[in-house]
This record gives sequence, C-alpha cells and structure tokens, in this order.
Amino acid sequence: MEPMLLSTEEAVSLFLGGSVIQQYPRLDSSQAITKALAKIEALLPEGYKSDIRRAKERILFDMSPIWGQGKDAHLETLKNAILSNQKVRITYPSHCQLIPDERVINPYGLVCKGGVWNLIAFCHIQAAFVVFLVDRIKAVETLDETFRPMADFDVRGFWERYAEEIERAFQARIEEEKVT
Repeated sequence: MEPMLLSTEEAVSLFLGGSVIQQYPRLDSSQAITKALAKIEALLPEGYKSDIRRAKERILFDMSPIWGQGKDAHLETLKNAILSNQKVRITYPSHCQLIPDERVINPYGLVCKGGVWNLIAFCHIQAAFVVFLVDRIKAVETLDETFRPMADFDVRGFWERYAEEIERAFQARIEEEKVT
C-alpha cells in the first residue's frame, strides 16, 4: 500500500486543528492527539516541519472563554458517555421550580462555542433535547444503563438550529432595546 501524502497546507491545517484539542486535556486525557501529531511530524519532510513550526508560532487558538476560565471537569466523563451511549445522571441548576436539579439524560454531543462547552442531550424529565452549559453542571454520574441513539437525530443540525434560534432571540432583544 502506497503511503498517503499530505500537502503542506493539509499538514499545517492538521497541526493547527490539533492545537485546539490539546487545550482540553480532560477531553483527550491519554494525549492521543499529541502522540499522533508527533508520529506524523516525524514522517514529514523538513520543509513541512518548518511550515508547521511557523504556523504554530503565528496562528493561535485560545479557546478559553473571554470572561474567565471555563470549568471542563466533566468533559472526559461526558465524552466517554457519548461515545459509549451511556445514560448519565447530572446535577444542573434549574431556573424552573418544576424541573429538579438532578436529572437523567442521554448525552448525544458536545459543542465548543467560543471556548464554552455545551452538552446536547435528551432529558428524560423534560422529554426533549436540551442544551446544557457544561460549566454549570455540578455533578456527573455515568449509569450502567445504555441507550439507543435516535437514528435520525443529527447533532450538527440540531446545534445549527439551536444557534440560529439564540441569534434571532438576541437580535430581537437588541431591536427591542433600541425602541425603548
């Protein structure tokens, strides 16, 4: 089998993308991305390596939230539960008195938006898909019970619709404040 060749641009993109994942040690506790990139870099021609070094020195991804350090203590547990389809019990402060803080969820996906981690999950109490801010989750317990993901559920599509809704609500609020 002939080895796969990367262009300089592809190699640089791969290493820059890896630098984002490296900022979340709890998401990649075994440092798989760091190890994989080191192996790839060792195989690359010297010209590629200098391009990668220059890009890593000059193009930075700072994924920390602008308003302070995000809490990612539960990222690894949530990632593992998502990948193994395990139900999870979380403690999450509710703004509604009818919804208890402790709830069982089926975690479907994690989304990092501007350094803030969001968990997309099916909440059994609300009987609906909900977006939870990971830094507001007080406790996570992986349960022994697994779930069968809905075959037609699309994490990316759900997130895009959710983000559009939030943007529309934000824009409406700005317009409303201009009037008053």
